Parts: sequence; structure tokens; C-alpha cells
Amino acid sequence: MAWKCFSRCFCTTSQQSQGPRVIGICGTWKDGKSSLINGLMGITNSDPRAAIVDQSSENTTKRKYKVDEKTMLIELPHTRRLEETPKDYFKNHHLAEFGLLVFVTGELVRKKDIEIASIARQYNIDCIFVRSACDRDLKPISDNAEEQKAKKQRLKQFGLEKFLQDIEKYPTLQGVKCYFVSSCCFYENCNPRDKRAFGLDEDELKEKLLRPRAIGICGTWKGGKSSLINGIRGIANGDPRAAFVDPCLESTSEHGYGIDEKTILVELPHTDQLEETPKEYFRNHRLNQFNLLVFVTGQMVRREVTDLASIAIQRNIDCIFVRSACDKDLTPILYDSEEQEAKKQRFKQSGLKKYFQDIEKYSALQGVKCYFVSSSCLYENCNPRDKLAFGLDEDELKEKVLGT
Repeated sequence: MAWKCFSRCFCTTSQQSQGPRVIGICGTWKDGKSSLINGLMGITNSDPRAAIVDQSSENTTKRKYKVDEKTMLIELPHTRRLEETPKDYFKNHHLAEFGLLVFVTGELVRKKDIEIASIARQYNIDCIFVRSACDRDLKPISDNAEEQKAKKQRLKQFGLEKFLQDIEKYPTLQGVKCYFVSSCCFYENCNPRDKRAFGLDEDELKEKLLRPRAIGICGTWKGGKSSLINGIRGIANGDPRAAFVDPCLESTSEHGYGIDEKTILVELPHTDQLEETPKEYFRNHRLNQFNLLVFVTGQMVRREVTDLASIAIQRNIDCIFVRSACDKDLTPILYDSEEQEAKKQRFKQSGLKKYFQDIEKYSALQGVKCYFVSSSCLYENCNPRDKLAFGLDEDELKEKVLGT
């Protein structure tokens, strides 16, 4: 399956120098944002490098904390300022620029946080909720290990029931993940007794936030998946390191390509295998394990692809569509640059109109992004004349996929 190739791919030498993955930490005052950040960084609240834990003041500015070379946590201003509506907060703090938003809560999820998360999901931004500082509610520790374990499970079950009652009133938040954590259990040198007494979803949350970012490249046979992968990696189709481009062969297995130690592209088997329904394809290829799914298409979006994307979005997986190989349809080049630019815009406008006729029949896919690209224009050393003639959404796509 897809994950079997990951360890091999991360041994690949980095082809590009990418910026860190940026994760926004949201929440209200005193709900544990700073303690969560310190736990993820593996340092105590009293460490000089720690996020400031100060119960007497409210954070009104963004604060950055570097976990490693490829992960940056941004502690966002508290969300309960009365003068900011959820829409204002989303816009004022540029939440559309984040790949993942973590909403940290206490015993209750505040309505404003849920509304901000709902707006974010409409923009196809991944969101999770984290109930922090569970160790406070699990004290005193019971001397009976089984009794303490049952106590932890009751806390989580009761908390989830309360959380989901409010969260799932919003259609865009159906299936959103909620994690229950005790900050002390994040540390590698955590006392084993504390881990047994308070440990809940810390390992799963660390895997979600800090694991390599996995991007699945889906599409039909001859749809241009391999050429797109090569373009994103900045290498030509004939390069020995390139994804294999052969119009005579259908790919029936996963192939992984490491971008750097934190990002991997996985070329998935073609989606038009008649023996697999979209639900079976999603399950068989474990698409729930990906952070982002890129659906590569030709002139038309096939129904099985939109069905698959709809299933993924309903499971809170970020999805985008990419119309590849646009340069084929933009030749011959018009030597009047303004006329060529107008030709590109007409081509994209017409393509988007056809795409959205099919995509937006699915309520889950409302607002999904579509990018139009010419693979040759993804290369850093792209000929300026080609960029002028064929360049469309390549820079925006690279920013989305690679966080550049």
C-alpha cells in the first residue's frame, strides 16, 4: 500500500529547498495553546525557549515556534475578542494561508471557534480540535491501573459526546477529528507512571502534526500524473530519477517520490479500474492517510474522480483538481503577447466552466480549487518565452503542494 514506499522515498536526496510546514494554533484565553505548543516542542513551560504561559494576560499577536527545519507552529491571537466576528478573525489573521488549523479547547468548544473552523473547511483547510490539559481532570491518580484506564476512557467518551453535539451541527465539519491530550505526556522522558495515568491521544496528535506530509497524486490513465510529479520535482521526464511516463502502460501500484525529509508525493494507481468502485478505491489505497489529494485530469473530469474527491472531502481530507498539460492546447504560440495572454485566459475560463458543471454537483466539493498548469512551466529554469506563452497556475500550485 501507499505507506510501504515512504521510508524508501525519504532517503532520496532533496530536489528543492522548501519552507517549513506552517500550522496555526487557535483557541481562547487560558485554554492551553501555549502548553500544547511546548508539549509538541518537547520542552517544559519553564524552559527559556517555551511559549509563554501567562494566565494574567491575553495574547493579541501571532507568535512563532520552530519545531524543526520543516515544521513551524504559529500561536494565533485568542479567538474570543468581541470586536472580531468569525469571518473577521479568519480574514484579519490570514487563516487561508495555513495548511492546518488546530483549535485548542477546554471542557467546552466555543461557538466562535466552531464557526471559524467551519469557514476554514469551506476554503478546504484541514482542521482538528484538541481538548488540552486532560491530566487536570484525571487527578488524583487511582492506585488501581484498570480503574484509572476506565476513568480516562469515560473522560474521552463524555468529552467527545459534548464536542460532537456542537461541532457536527455544521455540515462542513462532519468527520472532523478531536484529540484528547495531557501535555506532560508529549515529552520523550515522560514519567511512565504519568503516561499510564494521563496518556490519551498524544502519539496520534504528534503523528498528525509532525509526521511527513504525504500528498497523493490521483487520476486516470494518460491523465498526466507522472509529468506533473516530475514538473513539481523540477526534473525532466527523461531524467533517471523521474516518475515513469509511458502512455502504453497503466500503473496499478503506488510509487513514492521524496521531495525532502518532510514531503512525499505518492503516485496512486489509475482511478478508472472498472473492478473498483470509488469507495473501494478509497479504502484499498488507504487515502485517509494522506494530507492532500491532487486529482490530475485532462479536458474533462471523470465521474469516478469526482465521486472519490467527494468521499475524501467528507473525511476531512484536503483535495484539489489539476488540469495538466495545458501547453498542448495552447500551441501554436501567438506572437502578440497580449493576444497570447487573452488566449490563455479564455482557455482557463472555458475549462473552469466545464469543470465546475461536474464538480459542483457535489455539495462536499463546493469551493474546491482547480489549477491549470503546463508542466514545462513548473521548472525553475523554464524558458521565459515558454513561461510567457504557457504559464498559468504553476506558481500557485507549487505554493499549495510544497508550501513554498
